[in-house]
Amino acid sequence: MSDYVAIALADCRHWVASHPDWSLIETPVHPIVRDVLFSDFIDGMTFIARVSASAAAIPHRFTLTHNHRKIALRLTTDAIGGISEHDLRLVELADGYAQDADGKA
Repeated sequence: MSDYVAIALADCRHWVASHPDWSLIETPVHPIVRDVLFSDFIDGMTFIARVSASAAAIPHRFTLTHNHRKIALRLTTDAIGGISEHDLRLVELADGYAQDADGKA
């Protein structure tokens, strides 16, 4: 039995509307995604370390792509095939870390 509860698609759309740096991809699992551009490689790597540590503490998995200064995040909860509160919790943390490092959407 999973501790994850899916957030309704309409609620996900509403949430994304109030978080302009994030997008909802209209696929069966409805991931939320964000690209963050950092001023240098070290800031990007620091962001990765902070998001990864937070994901481990929640606990939650996510997909991250790193291309020098650009970090792409993709969040969805595989166990339920959609977005859960765990995704949104990690988003809030990631947004804070990006702001701390002056990451841009």
